[in-house]
Amino acid sequence: MGSISFGGVGSGIDVNSIIDAIVGAEATPKQAAFARRETDIQLTLSGLGNLRSALSEVRSNLFALSLPSAFNNKTAALDTSDFISVSGGTSAQPGKYDIEVESLAQGSESTSGIFTSGGSTTFAAGTLTFSAGGKTFDVVVEASDTLEDIQAKINDDESNFGVTASVLNNVSDGVDTGSVLKLTSNVTGLGNDLTVTNDNAALDDISTNLTVDENASSASIKVDGYQSVGDSNEFTDIIEGVTITAGVVNDPGETTTLTIKQDTESVKSKIANLVAAFNSLVATLQGLSSTDENAPGPLVGDATVRSVESQVRNALVNPVSGINSDFDSLTSLGITTARDGSLNFSTSRLDDAIDESFNSFEELFTSDDGIANRLLEIVDSFAGTTGVIAQREESLNNQIDRINDDREALSLRIEKLTIRLQSQFGAMDALVAQYNNTSSFLATQLANLPGFSSGKNSKDD
Repeated sequence: MGSISFGGVGSGIDVNSIIDAIVGAEATPKQAAFARRETDIQLTLSGLGNLRSALSEVRSNLFALSLPSAFNNKTAALDTSDFISVSGGTSAQPGKYDIEVESLAQGSESTSGIFTSGGSTTFAAGTLTFSAGGKTFDVVVEASDTLEDIQAKINDDESNFGVTASVLNNVSDGVDTGSVLKLTSNVTGLGNDLTVTNDNAALDDISTNLTVDENASSASIKVDGYQSVGDSNEFTDIIEGVTITAGVVNDPGETTTLTIKQDTESVKSKIANLVAAFNSLVATLQGLSSTDENAPGPLVGDATVRSVESQVRNALVNPVSGINSDFDSLTSLGITTARDGSLNFSTSRLDDAIDESFNSFEELFTSDDGIANRLLEIVDSFAGTTGVIAQREESLNNQIDRINDDREALSLRIEKLTIRLQSQFGAMDALVAQYNNTSSFLATQLANLPGFSSGKNSKDD
């Protein structure tokens, strides 16, 4: 429990104000110094955080250009999407291919005869076995199962590989009217017709006696005049890395042109993103080191800022060794440095470089001395988990911890000083009070002595 002070009661002196002044003179300058130091450190930490963020953005764009796959991708384009679709193409060789769809793959269809009792027709107990293309499943039929019950059992069977059963009601063949069972298989390819067998001849009318309406068939396409036949409408082995899916049959002699070429647009986009990230870094560095009196940067004169700016710029402008072409630097690609340190980007010059020597781009960026790997090493040395910024942040946070420790130590000293001063001034106050009491007592005694005069003149009568 804190003490209650009535300093000055005995002496009449404002002891508490004196104590507060002494304590304030001791504590205030130190507290202000702690606050200034912490503010400076927090500003530096904020500036380093902004620098790390800008470097990380540069790094992500560099990483996209450091992978050889970034320069080996291909694009596959069709002059029309009416007949086929394509996917993949990243590993295919550039070229043009004329593709004609001759036929589409389809599954088989079968129907039963007409059951005049309609969907409520029953048969007998037994098992139906469905097979197509090496796949099979069984459906157990109870004697009480109707045609509609059997339809549901076929469609709901967990092992069903792709057979759809449909009951068509109120149909007629010109003689009888009733319902028929229609079975459709999605197993395509010549010879993969659906067959239905049973273990009870009473089930023949919905199995072995079915009429085949359509046989399963294969797909056929021509690529540059060469035919390829497959069980499905997907062809994955004609052009390496490309999947061709047939959708509509062409008229004879009609073709779709597939063009596979280097994906230079994605490379241009990645380079443009790198330039934008670098320019953002330049703006960040300028803001951090600004000497504007109205808006000074938090890292003015900071060695880390100067080092980042110097090393990154040198890595960008220096040529890459070992490239046997004229395109051995960003400058040769049309990327130049402006007066403020940012980069200018000439898309027309880059287009020319791509047309002339795109094969050298991979080495320019991904070789050991390539721009991407060179810059990644620099960025990681500053913004990596063990980089310069992380080390500085750790040191600055340790300084904040020490400031907090110093604050606690100062609070303890101030508390002890306050207690000591209260004790000292309390003793003085008591002593002065004692002197005052003694003085008052003596004055009273003297006033009561015979013949004592208070200082006024008197006469006898």
